[in-house]
Amino acid sequence: MAKRDTYNYNLKQGNKIVYKGTTKDLDKRKKEHEQSGKKFDRIEQIGKVKMEENAKKEQARILPTGKYRQSRPLNIAHKGP
Repeated sequence: MAKRDTYNYNLKQGNKIVYKGTTKDLDKRKKEHEQSGKKFDRIEQIGKVKMEENAKKEQARILPTGKYRQSRPLNIAHKGP
């Protein structure tokens, strides 16, 4: 039987969520994000510990891309007439 050992988490900068992900070790993942240069204040566990499969399904449901959200707006080129 699979065991419940995986967390969904948010990285937050102030009240803004800058990243959503899953991990089995929140402290280790926080350090990895810090070392990669992501800007955030804290890591926040979302919900209860889950089986890995269910945590990944939840992540896909909430944020399909699973990508780090930049703090600046997207630069979308306007093609005028």
